Amino acid sequence: MMKRRWCLRGPGLVLSLAVFLGACAEEKPDAPRRLNPLDPATELAETNPFGATAEIEGQSVRIRWQPPGMTEIAGWVVLRSNLVSFLIPDTLATLDRSTTSLLDADPSPGKTYYYKILATDRLGRVSAGAHLAAVQVRIPTAEDYVVTQTWGAQGSGPGEMEVVRDVAVDGECRVWVSDVNNGRVQILSCSWDYVGEIVEADGLPLSSPYGLAIDGEGSLYVVDTNNHRVVKYNASGVFLWSVGARGTGPSQFQFPRDVCVDGDGFLYVLDTGNDRIQKFTAEGAFQREWGGRGPDEGWFDTPCGLAEARGSIFVADSYNMRIQVFTTQGEFQSSWNGFDDHSLPRAVEADTTGNVFVLDSAAGAVHKFAPDGALVAYFGTGDLGNPEGLWVNPDGDSIWVADTYDHRVLVFERQ
Repeated sequence: MMKRRWCLRGPGLVLSLAVFLGACAEEKPDAPRRLNPLDPATELAETNPFGATAEIEGQSVRIRWQPPGMTEIAGWVVLRSNLVSFLIPDTLATLDRSTTSLLDADPSPGKTYYYKILATDRLGRVSAGAHLAAVQVRIPTAEDYVVTQTWGAQGSGPGEMEVVRDVAVDGECRVWVSDVNNGRVQILSCSWDYVGEIVEADGLPLSSPYGLAIDGEGSLYVVDTNNHRVVKYNASGVFLWSVGARGTGPSQFQFPRDVCVDGDGFLYVLDTGNDRIQKFTAEGAFQREWGGRGPDEGWFDTPCGLAEARGSIFVADSYNMRIQVFTTQGEFQSSWNGFDDHSLPRAVEADTTGNVFVLDSAAGAVHKFAPDGALVAYFGTGDLGNPEGLWVNPDGDSIWVADTYDHRVLVFERQ
């Protein structure tokens, strides 16, 4: 298979085209074979008889192509997908032979779309000798963020990591990183100088530390996932207390994943294995819980991310592919999904103005939503592998991402 790529760059836009052609010359035209256009094993030729292109027109996409002089082509089918594999495509249009362009009028900003044009015979079949082409385009958003720093490498030494799950930055510009497979939380400066590390709590070694949170006094909370507890340290990394044990009752957890603290010092723990949230006082006393497993409002399916902002609790309800919002008392407020199909929201954070940042692990990207829910930025594709952790500075100008299986932390800055 040959892949040709062109890039047209302009303000706020990167347009990429990848054109693919398929032919089976050994078969006779009068003996059509049904090809599966979604099968990546389909043999592809090396030329482009369609000259397929895609252009942004406002917030729409215009797809154009030029058919070859082949009498067996009777029409076209145009498909659209958010996945390069085209596993679950939408059929945009079925067209006659004379039509050679199509306007997709309703793409969403920030999303990447893949369009496929299939040539069909007079019976509407994708037949032997028929050609197909695909084009890719990303719809621009109002804001853009770019990578300004990349920190870390795989290993066990200072500043190195083996699977990094979360990152947090305190008021003294110290960076706290959950280094999962090394069983530690590393403390580094904002220029990545090694400061120290935390490896145990109350005599018990950390086991798969995941989520991190820092309160208004600089205290650090660590989700010690495989020990089914949350640990609190002071700003110097000295152990203060822990809460949790494996189970389903109050103050018990099943593989918790994340934690956050509100302005009054209350602690919220994402009890992922039990599909619920538990709330505690600043001293670790149990207050309340809410949730349960299911698709309905107020229920969860393997939630992985948690954040508090302006009196609301935001939950990345990962396998329900949505964000749910609650009051600090656990009352359901809203639920929304502004993602591509088959997204996996893993982490959520918010800035002081109410913008919400969602880390989509499946897409390797960060979505930024305005307080009214409008998507205003989408960034990270091509830079991130399979990220799972996120930290946002108060103004929302600096975004730190734990690029989990690439064993590093990336910093994005608003342009």
